[in-house]
Amino acid sequence: MSFTVPQPLSLFPLRTVVYPGGWLPLKIFEARYLDLISRCWRERESFGVVCLNQGAEAGASDGDYRFEKLGTVVELDAVDSETPGVLLVRCRGTRRFRWSGEPSQNSLGLWSATAELLPEEPVVEPTPELQRTAVALRELEQQMQQQGVSLWTQAPQYDDAGWVANRWCELLPLPQALKQLSLSMSDPLARLGWVDRWLQDQATASDE
Repeated sequence: MSFTVPQPLSLFPLRTVVYPGGWLPLKIFEARYLDLISRCWRERESFGVVCLNQGAEAGASDGDYRFEKLGTVVELDAVDSETPGVLLVRCRGTRRFRWSGEPSQNSLGLWSATAELLPEEPVVEPTPELQRTAVALRELEQQMQQQGVSLWTQAPQYDDAGWVANRWCELLPLPQALKQLSLSMSDPLARLGWVDRWLQDQATASDE
């Protein structure tokens, strides 16, 4: 199933950060997003998830409403109707984008903006000093499997520094601002190095 990236790109502001290769479950009930999901599913179009800094995810938002300029294009993987007027959705992050100009809203309140797709990240192996971070993620996956929990819905890519970094960023209890910072890093090795330092700092703090 191939999805197009329309211009302008519809935006879905959420208080979360979606990474390429990651999955996002959503429960949709607002008219503007029911319309968005129905259209994207019918016409095989992508939309963009951007991290919401100020304002409410659902309903009207009083005062300032601000979201990040850099986000992730997502594709719909599954859409199910739980009850009338409610959709259960699973989305997959594909690649990063940056919107420009002034975002606009339609009559339902749905945001859209001109979007520039950022270059796809190259697949690079973790450097020898960062292999421990990939090994630690593999060990965590094995531990969770022993507990009957599956972390990944697709085959893991432990030889891909960007994939390993993104999965760690999803799992770690990082503040929203740090997740956004990690998403903004264009070099997958730099992002994995950042994750490695964070893990080592946490391990040092727990030993003190």
